[in-house]
Amino acid sequence: MRCKDAHKMMDAWIDGELPPNQRRIFDHHLVNCRACSAQAEELKCLAGLLGDRPPALPSAGLKKKTLSLFIEESGPRGMIYWWTSFGWGMQAGMMASMLIGLGIGCTLGAGWTDAHQLSQSNVSGFLFSAGGLLSSWA
Repeated sequence: MRCKDAHKMMDAWIDGELPPNQRRIFDHHLVNCRACSAQAEELKCLAGLLGDRPPALPSAGLKKKTLSLFIEESGPRGMIYWWTSFGWGMQAGMMASMLIGLGIGCTLGAGWTDAHQLSQSNVSGFLFSAGGLLSSWA
């Protein structure tokens, strides 16, 4: 094993994530290489010191700052701006329309076979009644 390969494996070795065969090769390299052995011990000590510390908590305003930067970066044409520009009533109406359309599409598609095709009068009657339903909501 070369030192370059050992350096790539050190984090996994410290975390105990090396498979047994790679760990044997890595340990053998550490026995024979003083530089890698010293670096591995330093990293192991550092990991131990960091492991004893409580996790760092973000500041109180970080979430707000991050979200405002995200919205600012996405610009007025972004999906978030478009969706949030509607009130909750409009959002609910759009979701209901989508679900109704999905249900109608599934109902129509369930009875569709190669031998059975919808006649033009059935389709136009359906579109007429769906249009009347949608216009009654407006």
